[in-house]
Amino acid sequence: SYTNVKFLNGTSPENNVLTKIPEEITVPADGVVCCSFLQEESINEAAISGDYTGSIPVNQSGTVVTFLLELKDLELQSRNKIQISCGPVQLSVRIKPTEMPSTYLIWQNEWDCPEVFNCDGVLTIQGERDNKIVVNNRAGKDYSSIIDIKRPKSFSIGTGNIYSETETEFLAGILDSRRVWIESAGKRWEVIPDFRNLTTSETRRTIRNFTLDFNSAVK
Repeated sequence: SYTNVKFLNGTSPENNVLTKIPEEITVPADGVVCCSFLQEESINEAAISGDYTGSIPVNQSGTVVTFLLELKDLELQSRNKIQISCGPVQLSVRIKPTEMPSTYLIWQNEWDCPEVFNCDGVLTIQGERDNKIVVNNRAGKDYSSIIDIKRPKSFSIGTGNIYSETETEFLAGILDSRRVWIESAGKRWEVIPDFRNLTTSETRRTIRNFTLDFNSAVK
């Protein structure tokens, strides 16, 4: 006779926050900030203060709320800083200097909510032809023919400078996800990481950057 019972994948979230994003992040001016949380009461907007003051509408569907902010809409400049307050989530966002357009790494966390990491390094996409060939013998001679053509892709992404260990640990969460995507210039690909670890902490190193390799999940 149970009523109003709800189930959620993953461990019990602290303060109903369904994201691993650090409380302080440094991202490009065209980056994306994404966070999720549990909210029983209705919520309509996220408040922004600092070098931009205002609010952003939030669309709530059920008790799991995912808030996504495209920073390019705020027209922020390098070294600007804003604070975002949305439900139980409090974020401090600093804009870092960059000349490259952002590439977004997106993955599902343990609560099946999206996480987004903003990369401002070089994105390289390689197409590789992989044909399926069969050999038939006719009249004592072998004849080869192509019966299927596959075009798998491989990706290489430079993260750009990462300024804190907490942000590196956040990025390392991609290794625990079963679904990962790359998004760039309005295109999105589902991918599989081609790496098994990240160095999340290293003495005498204050700035980190990585080159991450992925293979296409769809062949």
